Amino acid sequence: MLATQGGSSSSSGGASGGGAQAPGAPQPLQASLLSQAQGESGGGEEVVVRISEPGVQLLVAAPALAPGVVAPALTGVPSVTVGGAPALEVSVLDAQTLRFRVPPNPRGNRTVELEIQVRVGNYLSSNLVYRYRSAPITIAAQTSISVPASGGSFVVSGAGFVDDLRAEINGASAPLRYRSATQVEVTAPPAPAGSALDLRLLHPEGSSALLSGGVRYYTPTPSLPSGPIGRQPTILILSSMPLGNVEIGTFVPISFALAGGAPPSALEFELTQLPSGVARTIDVEVVFGSGSYSVPPAFGPLATEGGEYRFRLYDPNFRDLTFYSGSFLAVPKTPPQPTLVSAGATTISIGGYAATGDGAVRYDIFRGREFGPLSKVATTSAAQFDDAGLDPGTRYQYRVVGGGTHGNSGFSPTLETQTGP
Repeated sequence: MLATQGGSSSSSGGASGGGAQAPGAPQPLQASLLSQAQGESGGGEEVVVRISEPGVQLLVAAPALAPGVVAPALTGVPSVTVGGAPALEVSVLDAQTLRFRVPPNPRGNRTVELEIQVRVGNYLSSNLVYRYRSAPITIAAQTSISVPASGGSFVVSGAGFVDDLRAEINGASAPLRYRSATQVEVTAPPAPAGSALDLRLLHPEGSSALLSGGVRYYTPTPSLPSGPIGRQPTILILSSMPLGNVEIGTFVPISFALAGGAPPSALEFELTQLPSGVARTIDVEVVFGSGSYSVPPAFGPLATEGGEYRFRLYDPNFRDLTFYSGSFLAVPKTPPQPTLVSAGATTISIGGYAATGDGAVRYDIFRGREFGPLSKVATTSAAQFDDAGLDPGTRYQYRVVGGGTHGNSGFSPTLETQTGP
């Protein structure tokens, strides 16, 4: 909340002076940055702002007032935007200082400077800037992409994509259609069956991602698979494809519609764990839709332990006709927020980040001091981490990443705590 200290403003009596504000127009708020104001487009960096406007202060809690004393006028609470996008985890540290985390770049994965606006009541800052840096683009882990020798389109999943991304196949430009920050559609030219060509995606600011020999060409089989007499195979129309990493125990999103031919009485989803080759089959219920047939948008939970998986979707009446196939890596679940076990003058113990069945074989502990950046300080397989050699009376932050045999989880939520005096 905001309190205006000193005299109260009044519109009665006296001239207002030449610089009067229009009614309701925000007044300038003097503010400055106490931390770095730059980071990658994914956001999440912590920023600290100090308010230095005379007569204005942030109230951490309501003040204790003597009997008969009137409270100062409360005119609002602080709000923060970066490039128009709401900031994350806004908190008041003291009467003049607030802290927040920047949201993902609202302009996408690009290098750009955007204005930080801090509004407190009718005061609005105008001199703060945050600089986003574009992050390197990535292609999600996948075995290969298969296209017919005549050429065709395929979907590539990854991260950091922008609408002016470019694609090259073996060094030659290939048509690309932008779908989202994590998916693009690329059209491959014709090539002899058996060819394995390189796919490269290029960000306009210079970064690129390479899938070496990942575009493989095949000769389509002209004959239809066997099935019940008088029944034609169903045509499958895909609307999205899952590729890349999937957390253990979560659903794999696949959305599609069925159209053409006789409606299938059933669909089956076959999942094979590599390298063991152990497979299991999941029946998929067909749901009637308007003018077409559809199925639930996810099959799962699929992966029960870490590793590489291959899957295919087919009509059991036409077992040789695969509608869709691919692969993914099962990685550990993102750990929950660490909990404070104990804190001394120079020690902090945390726990609560490990869970049965999370797929992690180790945990990377990241620590930050005060408002500084986080860095990895330890790797442990224990469910509790004891941090020693810390400074007394100092604030610290902790986040945890679960590590598996085939990849890592995301970052846990942040634990903020401090050592004793």
